[in-house]
Amino acid sequence: MIRIVFKKFILILLFLGQIFSVFPQKQIIDSLKQRVRYATEEEKIDIYLHLAGLHEGISLNLTRQYAHMALTISRGLYDKENEANALNKLGTVYYLFSDYNKALEYYIQSLTIREEINDQQGIAGSYNNIALIYDAFKDYDKALEYTLKSFDVNKVLGDKEKMAINLNNLGVFYSAKKNNALAFDYFQKAFTIYKEMNNKQGIADALNNLGDIYRENRQYNEALSYFMQSLRINEELNEIYSIALSKFNLADIYSETQRYDLAFQNLLEGLHYAKEIESNDLIRDFYGLFESYYRAKNNYKKALEYHQLYAQLNDSIFNEQSSDKIADMQVRFETENKDKEIKLLKQNEEIRNLQMKRHKNQIIYLLISSILILILGIAGIQSYKIKKDAIEILRKRNVEYYYSNRKLTESQNQLRELNATRDKFFSIISHDLINPFQSLMNFTEILNTATAHGDKEEIQEICQLINLAARNHYNLLQNLLQWTLAQTGKLASLPKVHDAKEMINSVISIFKINIDEKGITLVSDIEDKLLIYVDKNIFETVLRNLVSNAIKFTRKNGKIAIRSTKQNNKIEFAVIDNGIGISEKNCEKLFNLEKTFSTKGTFKEKGMGLGLILCKEFIEIMGGSLKVASTPGKGSRFSFTIPVLT
Repeated sequence: MIRIVFKKFILILLFLGQIFSVFPQKQIIDSLKQRVRYATEEEKIDIYLHLAGLHEGISLNLTRQYAHMALTISRGLYDKENEANALNKLGTVYYLFSDYNKALEYYIQSLTIREEINDQQGIAGSYNNIALIYDAFKDYDKALEYTLKSFDVNKVLGDKEKMAINLNNLGVFYSAKKNNALAFDYFQKAFTIYKEMNNKQGIADALNNLGDIYRENRQYNEALSYFMQSLRINEELNEIYSIALSKFNLADIYSETQRYDLAFQNLLEGLHYAKEIESNDLIRDFYGLFESYYRAKNNYKKALEYHQLYAQLNDSIFNEQSSDKIADMQVRFETENKDKEIKLLKQNEEIRNLQMKRHKNQIIYLLISSILILILGIAGIQSYKIKKDAIEILRKRNVEYYYSNRKLTESQNQLRELNATRDKFFSIISHDLINPFQSLMNFTEILNTATAHGDKEEIQEICQLINLAARNHYNLLQNLLQWTLAQTGKLASLPKVHDAKEMINSVISIFKINIDEKGITLVSDIEDKLLIYVDKNIFETVLRNLVSNAIKFTRKNGKIAIRSTKQNNKIEFAVIDNGIGISEKNCEKLFNLEKTFSTKGTFKEKGMGLGLILCKEFIEIMGGSLKVASTPGKGSRFSFTIPVLT
């Protein structure tokens, strides 16, 4: 379940301390905005940082804006302390946005500066924040390690408030490791310190975490009491994030105790608050709890709707992180290439040194030759000969180094292509193959529940979804297998004479359910006894992918035609639809592995962008070429040629 970890150390601005204790928050914000107009550059940094802190529970976008302004000015003034504070604030913003890779980047930059200026209080804060990133990555041992580092520094400083924050977070991490007894002990210690200091926000968060321990022990009445106390304090403080979290916990307890009206009310209110501060993690968790709520109410359509919302948002968070990991792999690859370039530059430097030495030697040779010419002409001739041989050797070496450089450049290009292929392959394996299985499992779970209630219409609808998901996943596996064989050079092409019309009819029969479901008219305008010399599997794979795409992007009651035309020594096959079409910009991406994209079909069908790349490679294996012509809103024409049988 969700527990609160402290996301920052609040920076107390001494010159604004008295204002903060007298005026409400909105008046403080208005006062600061007025003050910044007449402030010096040094004062603006403190004001922007204070405004960023005040907006943290209200608007993360404004928090990020003010933190960036403080960062820009502090760098211009070489103010290292405030530069570190602004970087830390940006890290917190991206943490709350669930962009953990970017948050970690800012936290590490802040820690580096704080260590450079020996800011012990700031170092403790950076350790704490880095621990939160490891918690997000579920590396709880590392999270504990950095939290204990932060605690040790705060203990030396005698900062009880920060020690309480560390104790609270230690409780969260031990709870994640399923050590609830130790977690409860740390939460109690944090709660005691907050009570002594009358820190209302700390008290509220500690109450929330203690309530969560009771919830896991199924002591729901005790848990409910703690959550209600936490909510009242958060509402008093107007902490939007914490209010949303309290609403989530209350909704969960009410669902567990079958008080569904109260659960629904807290779900609606909590989701509103989570969307207000744009916290993707919280929004996703609310979608998950809505799905459980509607399942308990036997409303499977709504449950499926919220499951899909949960999966889409979770998938979005995964893609952002996955994209950052792939970018990191690319940086490491480019670094290796740079090392090779440096090595080559060193070799070129050695060549230049040799050239300089050779020029010096030439001068010496000329002096000696001049003297020897006066004495003996033969010595001059021999000296000339030596010079000529040296130049020839150097020329040969320059030619060798030229071809070495060119070969290295070619190798680098090949490595980049292989790297792109590898990244695409890993992305498919880690993501596109896993998600369909997850969907199938969820559909079957919902089907099992629906079967128990005998809802035939619901069962039929879910069965159709399962069948569609299974067909899509089967086509994905087929394409992936064929593409892998083609990439490794293990795809065997065994061409024979085949009847084109028979093969095309065979492919069409596979899509009968899809065609009937959409009410599509599919016409095959292929002449009888049209004999072609191709590998049957390769030809049918190409046609299957093109027909599948046409069905995917054709509207209900649309039309698809398959035609053949003889052109000199070739036969052109074309798949034509009157569907949604493709823009010229996206047409350029269709056959580029590094820029593959996927668009949902007219019935929300999904793909991964590999099918057309596979078609292009297979058509080239058959000795033909693939062309596309499309107009958005009017349809597309995919055509390919193969040599005529002679």
